[in-house]
Amino acid sequence: MFPRTPFQVSSALSSGERLREALRPLFPLWIGFLLHSRFWEVDSVRRRPAHIPAKEQYEGNPIAYIIHRSTPFSWGNALSPGIRSLPKRHCLAILTNNTCVCFCFIFFEVVRRLVHELPDVKSVQWKSAFVKPRSVYHWDEDLGRERCVRHEFLIITMANGQQFVLDPTGYQFGFPGWLYKKSDYYSSFITVHADEQTRSFSSERLQNFYNAVIKRYSYDRNVRQWRKLLSGQSLEQLKACRVSEEAEYLQELMEF
Repeated sequence: MFPRTPFQVSSALSSGERLREALRPLFPLWIGFLLHSRFWEVDSVRRRPAHIPAKEQYEGNPIAYIIHRSTPFSWGNALSPGIRSLPKRHCLAILTNNTCVCFCFIFFEVVRRLVHELPDVKSVQWKSAFVKPRSVYHWDEDLGRERCVRHEFLIITMANGQQFVLDPTGYQFGFPGWLYKKSDYYSSFITVHADEQTRSFSSERLQNFYNAVIKRYSYDRNVRQWRKLLSGQSLEQLKACRVSEEAEYLQELMEF
């Protein structure tokens, strides 16, 4: 993990600090997607009842929670009163729940454009692996049918060989931040038998991945629109984006 205090990009800073600063323009965009992609009014979050066995169990015996919602899925602002009233860890877990594929699909190229302004960035890779959550969250209708799913994140490699993991959706598993040294991330959160995969797509394979994975999401149209919108923006336009006053609440929670 890296210090959360503001800083300017300079050669005197460590690779992780300069990387963190270079990625700052990403987060108004990511927060915008989270706030306006889907909406549930949450009634409560409770510990999972132990007498009902889960279909699959994650490694490490994470704390399991069930999200009880008072309204069905709809479009709107995700920061509903019910979510705002929750403890920080629950709020972040619900807002980022099941968003890792969407983040990588929408923002992979944005991340590459932002970090390649740093002369010592060598590559950005999209990775997929099984993780060891600290906590897991499922919706009430999935009780007894929970499954272990792969997690998606990005690895940024520097010219000196240092590697960092960018994972702003790990809050859904109780992970504490969004940028890590790879060695720390893997030792803490990746399973021994992770079945790690690197996703490398041509335009055709990317479309096939979208059809097979993302299209089944109820908010897939929003994913397509965001990816198309961002691909048409210059780097200067991306950097000029600012979070709304309401979104500052979420930015503070995520400590960007």
